[in-house]
Amino acid sequence: MILLVMEPGKRLDVWRTQLEMAFPNVKVISAQEDKMALDLAEQYKPTLLVLDYDLPESGPFSIIQKVRATSPSTKYVLLTSSVGQQEMAKMGGADLVHLQNVSIKQFVNSVNDTFPNLLTQHKNKKFILIAGNGDDFFKTLYEKLVNNGYNVKNVRDGAHAMIGIVENPIDLVILDMKLSDFDGLRVMRVLRRIKQDLPIIGISKSGYDIDNSQIERYNAKLLIQPINFDDLLKLIKSSMLKEEITET
Repeated sequence: MILLVMEPGKRLDVWRTQLEMAFPNVKVISAQEDKMALDLAEQYKPTLLVLDYDLPESGPFSIIQKVRATSPSTKYVLLTSSVGQQEMAKMGGADLVHLQNVSIKQFVNSVNDTFPNLLTQHKNKKFILIAGNGDDFFKTLYEKLVNNGYNVKNVRDGAHAMIGIVENPIDLVILDMKLSDFDGLRVMRVLRRIKQDLPIIGISKSGYDIDNSQIERYNAKLLIQPINFDDLLKLIKSSMLKEEITET
């Protein structure tokens, strides 16, 4: 996991998006001030903390010291606004230092060179995309998938599900059939065009308004809530195993 500590705005959005694309199997989270950064670091134990030198009220070295106490394996990158700050950053415990105007491509290459395999060590984990409405079912499902060793990406609508399939090496999709922007069957149709063998599991609160012939046409599975999570995890595992056999 990467934790970005930057001022809110377009620059943070660009960095977050570009890092998610550069490291598709790594979750990227962000904070805009000291307390939020420390709370997230304690909760998630990030692999990499990327910190604007000028942002924290208590100073970057205080953040590094406090995070290091709870997450000793975390690596630290400080982004400075001057060469003078670069020297201070190196003395203050940063593992890697860059000027704030560094290109993201240079940054990614530098991280990979400095910390070989740090952000790619989980690349063999299966990558699941959840396109859900964010209710308790999908929140619980996310936690269970992560706890079972999967890389998981959450999106809230069909448009981002389609983008996620294109931009990430997704192994399986769990799809809410009632998304905010598109009907679940329409999303299935588009996903199937993008990747023919991608396992898709649809989730519905009521199966009465679902055309089962369409589900079969898209070679997908449909589950009606309430759903037993243990059974769902078994279905996820078996669906991806079938895909591996088919590819072989």
